Amino acid sequence: MESLKFSIRDSKHDFLYNTLKPLATGLVKRQIQRVVADALRTGFEYIDGQLVSVRDRMETAKATEGQTRTQVLKDVRFKFTALSRV
Repeated sequence: MESLKFSIRDSKHDFLYNTLKPLATGLVKRQIQRVVADALRTGFEYIDGQLVSVRDRMETAKATEGQTRTQVLKDVRFKFTALSRV
């Protein structure tokens, strides 16, 4: 983020632009950092939820005799494949 630079071209207010540029750069960088952090957090929370779901299904498969853990994993894989196509 330290190397992020932006500029305004053909400005009629160069003095104002040069005065406010450091403030604007800081605000833009902080906002981008916040958005990226939120996106990463949301993605990891989603993955965590999916892994918990797989773990719970595996535990259920251990407890029941009619379903093998391999079948549970195949069902989960099918579910993820179907969701990615939506």
